[in-house]
Formats: sequence, structure tokens, C-alpha cells
Amino acid sequence: MKSQDSDIAAFAGIIVFALIWIIIIVPNLTSTGWFTALNPIVQYLLYNVGFILLTTVIFGGIFSYVVEKEIDIIAMVRSGVASWLTFSFIIDMWQPPFYLSSAGQVLITQPSALPMTAIDAMMAYLWGLLGIAGSMLFYFVYIVTPVIAALAIIGLFAPNVIRRVLGIKG
Repeated sequence: MKSQDSDIAAFAGIIVFALIWIIIIVPNLTSTGWFTALNPIVQYLLYNVGFILLTTVIFGGIFSYVVEKEIDIIAMVRSGVASWLTFSFIIDMWQPPFYLSSAGQVLITQPSALPMTAIDAMMAYLWGLLGIAGSMLFYFVYIVTPVIAALAIIGLFAPNVIRRVLGIKG
């Protein structure tokens, strides 16, 4: 029982931290010059750390409790990360406004921090670092990235399926 109480206290602490981050830190963060000067990957992570923690604890905790009939930390993290991947890398990726045109050109050009915290801006930056450009950048951001995210979700929930498809024994 003591372990369960400490787990609940840890979950409550994570939720409080995430809410403070979202309500107090993020609004002040996005208006600073140093934040807008960061690359999109760091901007995305700093902006979304509260949302990632909330998604992991709340959705992962609920899913873990429904499936396991108790809060299992490993199942919670696995389910929470899968929820975050689903919301961010699949659903949010396809929500307008899009960061890129089908020719791979940036559509949102105003000098603001918020567009750079979007998942498609981060992935355009990352794929661009790998040399992907033009219309291929559009396809990599909006098609390849969600497919990779879906495979990661399958890997989190059913690693044996991935092992079997790849022919990995063990």
C-alpha cells in the first residue's frame, strides 16, 4: 500500500509540475528572444514538455489502470508515450494550418515562436538536416513521419509483432 501511495504522490507531483509549466512558464517562454532563436526541435520540446507529461500520466495512467487493474509504471509510460505520439505525430501533424506547402516551402513566415513549436516545423527542420528538400520534404513530414510514429506505437504495444515482421528472434 505504501508503494501505491508514493506512486500517487509522484503522479500528482508530475501533474502539478506539468500544469505550472503550461500555465505559467509557456506563456512567458514564447515571448522571449532567446526562445525564438532556438532551433525548432528545442522549441518543440520546451513548449510541449508539460503536455507530454500530462499525456503520459493521465492517458497512460488511465489506460494502465483499465488494462492492468492497477497503475503499472511501465504500462503507464508505454501507453502515455503512445498517446503522445498519436496526438502529436499523427493527429496534430494533419491539423491545419500546415507549416509546409506541397512544394516544401514554409507557409508560416511571421516572426513568431509559436509556429516553430509545431510538430511539422520540427520535423521539417529535422528532415532538412538530413538533406530532404522540396516536395520530398512535404512527403517526408506529412506522410513518412506519421507512418514512423504509427510503427513506433505498434512497437510500444506489440513489440513481438515488430520482431516477427523484421525476422528478429528472441
